[in-house]
Amino acid sequence: TAHHDGGCVAATLDMAARDVAPDPPARIATAAALARQELSVELADTSPAATLGDDLAVRASDVRDAAERAAWWSLVGAGARAAGRARVALTVGVAAPRDSGAGATIPAAAVQKEIDRATLAWHSPVVEARTRIEAGQGEAWILLASPCGTMTEATADAGSGAVVAMASAAAAARSADPDGAEVEPFIAPDGLGVLAHGPARPGEPPQAQARRLADLAARTFAAEGPDAEQTARARTALLAKAAEVDARVLGTAGAARAPGHPSWLAALGTGFGLGSGSDAQLALRASSLRAGPLRVAVVANVDAAQADAAVRGVDRWIARRPGEARACPDLPVVRPRPGTYAVELPAGARSEALVSVPLPSALDAASRGAAALLAAALDGPDGLLARAMPQGAGVDPPSATLLGGAGGATLVIRLVASDGALDAAVNQARAVLRGLQQDGLREDDRAHAAAIVPRAAAAAAEDARQRVVLLWRGEAQPPAPPLAAVNAFAAAVLRDEALILVAARPAPARPTRAR
Repeated sequence: TAHHDGGCVAATLDMAARDVAPDPPARIATAAALARQELSVELADTSPAATLGDDLAVRASDVRDAAERAAWWSLVGAGARAAGRARVALTVGVAAPRDSGAGATIPAAAVQKEIDRATLAWHSPVVEARTRIEAGQGEAWILLASPCGTMTEATADAGSGAVVAMASAAAAARSADPDGAEVEPFIAPDGLGVLAHGPARPGEPPQAQARRLADLAARTFAAEGPDAEQTARARTALLAKAAEVDARVLGTAGAARAPGHPSWLAALGTGFGLGSGSDAQLALRASSLRAGPLRVAVVANVDAAQADAAVRGVDRWIARRPGEARACPDLPVVRPRPGTYAVELPAGARSEALVSVPLPSALDAASRGAAALLAAALDGPDGLLARAMPQGAGVDPPSATLLGGAGGATLVIRLVASDGALDAAVNQARAVLRGLQQDGLREDDRAHAAAIVPRAAAAAAEDARQRVVLLWRGEAQPPAPPLAAVNAFAAAVLRDEALILVAARPAPARPTRAR
C-alpha cells in the first residue's frame, strides 16, 4: 500500500502443519527471521531516483493526470524525507487445532524465543570468505564451493557431487541475463561448487554488480538446488565423459589409490558411480553440500566494499539454524592397493598407461614443495622422463603432475604409446623413479625444476580463473626445498612396490574361422 506520507510492503507466509513439524517454534522462527532478513536487505538496497515523480508525471497523456501525479509525488517526496528509515515489524499467528475448541498448542513465548535465536543466527555469517581486490580488471569473480569436495563419496555414488555442481551451474546460467555474466561448475577432489563472473552492466554500481553475481553463484547451489531436468542432463554429460579413455584409466587408478573412494582422485566420477545413483540420492547429495561448510572466494575489480557486498550476497542465500555446526566429516583411513590393472580399449585406439605414486594424506608445506619439485623434474620435454625414453619408438612425450586432494594426493605419470612400445616406456618410467628413490635427484636437475615451478605458477596467475581458485584454496607457493629434503622425500615415497600401474590397451583381434 502507498500513502502520501509513507507506504507499506507486506510479505505473508502461510505454513501448513506438515511444514512446521516436528519442531513448530523453530520452523516458524526460521521462516520469519528469513523473511525479515530479506525484506530488510531489499529495502536497504532500494533508492528511488530523485526524478521519479517528474518522470511519471510527463508520461501522462492528459494534462490533468500529469498535474495530479506531480502534486502526488511532491507530497510523497516531502513525506519520504521526513519519515526517515524504514521499520520492519513481524506478526506471527498460529491457528488452533481443527479437532479441538481450545486455543493454539504452540506457546507464543516459545515462538518469540526461537525468533530471537534465529535472528541472531542470520546476523552471523555462515560462509567462510576469502577476498582480494584487483582494481581495474574487466570482471568480478565469485567462487562458491564446498571444501569437503568428494570426501563423502564412495564407489556407488562417485561423481554425484560433480552432477550437483554441473547442474547447479547450468541452472544458474539459464537464469542469468544475457549481459555477459557466466556461470560454470567447479569440480575437484577438494571442492565442489560454482564459479560466476562477469562485467558490470552499463551504469551499474560496483556493489550491485557484486550482489548480482553473488545471486547467480549462490541461489541454485546454496539454496534451491538444481531441478530434475538439469540434473539429468548433467548426469548424461558426465556419463559420456566417464566412457572416454582418459576418464576410464583415471577412474581405475582412483579405485586403486583410494579403495572404495575413486572420486578422491577422479572427481568427475566413474561410469558405475554415475549410473548407480537415483534422482532421490542426487537430491540428497545436493542437500548435504548445502548443509555442510561453504567457502567463497571473491576477486573484486573495484574496491573492498564491492568484495564485502559479494560475501554478504552469498551468505544471505545460505539457510542456517541456531546452534548448528558445519564441518566436513573425518576422512576414513584407506590404504592404496599397489599393483597392475588393465583397461580394455576399442580396437585401433592407442595404448596408454598411468604410473601413480601415492603420497601421504597429510602433506606439510615442505612435503608439498618436494612433491611439486619432483613432478617438475619429471615433466616436460627436458624432464627426466623425456630424456630416458627411447627416441622414435612410438612414444608420445610423457607428462607428470600432482592430482587428488587430501585423501588421494598422487604423483601421476602419463604415457601414451603404440601397443608394442608401451611396456618399454613403462619400464623406463619405473627405472627413473627407482633411480630417484635410490640415488636421489642431482643438484642441476633440482635447480632446473626449482626454476620451472615459479614460472608455471606465474603463467597460471595470468588467468583470472586460476587466481580465484588459488584464492579459494588459500594455497601459497611453497619455497623450493633443499636437495637433501627432496631426496629424503623421494626415498620415502618413490618405492617400486608402492606403485599403481594402469595399462590401457586395445582388445586383441579375434581370429576368424575359415569355412
